[in-house]
Amino acid sequence: MKLSANKQSCFALKRFLLYVRRSEIRGVDIDNPYMNVMTALTVPDIDDVTVVDFDAQEERIYWADIKSQTIKRVFINGTQLETIISSDIANCRGLALDWLSKNLYWLSSENDESQINVARFDGSLKTSIIHGIDKPRCLVLHPAKG
Repeated sequence: MKLSANKQSCFALKRFLLYVRRSEIRGVDIDNPYMNVMTALTVPDIDDVTVVDFDAQEERIYWADIKSQTIKRVFINGTQLETIISSDIANCRGLALDWLSKNLYWLSSENDESQINVARFDGSLKTSIIHGIDKPRCLVLHPAKG
């Protein structure tokens, strides 16, 4: 929430910057980067974050932690932390959410072989969809354009 210009009421922020460091995830107001819009997520729930994404419909943050080799999620208010993928994310360097189909995609690599994987937001129906990608760096998708 942010104090409105009349200094009497509050409103929900629509835009904020979500960023990660190895051991923390933070969200700040785009117009005032010194104002945190969420409680920082830190140790012990976070060991070594590489990528993060946000589901605006459910207000959940998703991230990959390469030290614990997991993909986790939590509501933006810090409640209901869940591990949704607990294997197959070695060296995860990409994470993207399709909020229309409720699918989570991640890029993982092991022994010089990279692949794109997919699962439902809750971690079910996990499968690999593309193998043998040459040195990918990130993963991005546009759900509305397919």
